[in-house]
Amino acid sequence: MPLQHSVSKRVGLIPRTPHVEYLIQTQSATPSHNFITTMKNTKSPRSGFTLIELLTVIAIIGILAAILIPAVGKVREVANKSTSASDMRSIALAYATYSQAGGRTRVLNENRLAAKSYPKTVQGVAQFLGDETDLNDASIWRIGVDPDVIATEPNPPTVGFRAADGTYTPDTEFTSSSVSYDFIIGVGGNDPTTTTPLLFTRGLSTDGRWDNSTPWGRGGHIAFLDAHVTFYNELDDTELGLVNRDTGKLTKNYGDAIRDTAEALEAKQ
Repeated sequence: MPLQHSVSKRVGLIPRTPHVEYLIQTQSATPSHNFITTMKNTKSPRSGFTLIELLTVIAIIGILAAILIPAVGKVREVANKSTSASDMRSIALAYATYSQAGGRTRVLNENRLAAKSYPKTVQGVAQFLGDETDLNDASIWRIGVDPDVIATEPNPPTVGFRAADGTYTPDTEFTSSSVSYDFIIGVGGNDPTTTTPLLFTRGLSTDGRWDNSTPWGRGGHIAFLDAHVTFYNELDDTELGLVNRDTGKLTKNYGDAIRDTAEALEAKQ
């Protein structure tokens, strides 16, 4: 059998391209194994990503990251704010429980704090309410992303604890720990419950603005005596303000919304 015919049979399954025809002709005078070796050596190199394809993939990943990362951060911020609002509502409800217990109205003030040897601080108020209502979860008084809270970690888990005999013992570590809310003492009684502020995210000044060191960077929550909680970027005297206790008009000064004998205790001492 002619060598060319033999070679043709061996490559019968190979497409007869001009390149293959040339190899058949040029290999007809050489041993057949040389042709096979040549065919092996002419295989296409292993396919892979080109530089342009890699750069395209990297660019797409970068675009997706730029879209998704801020969105994830926004979702976390919304979740943190929701948790904070829920905690403030729990505090306001505890205060309502205390003030209305026994069928009579009581107002928490400096004298009541002193009568139980609690300091006139937000921490002292927290321990007073823990004593009166068993609201002893210390995390309720803190915002997890608050820089002041983060700076003092680890923070105590409880405000205080009650022994089996009913004796209440405040946690001394909590007394000196960071909290995230300013609290107003001296409100209650015949104060309007829907418009009288009880506590708010720390850092609110009488001009209706929160300073830049607050947990949210801008704005904060206000919890009222009826335990509803609202978030404000800032207060004004036109639409998003508090109600002046004497005139009934809107005001950006929280001091106008409380009685003269009331006092705001600041979280930052």
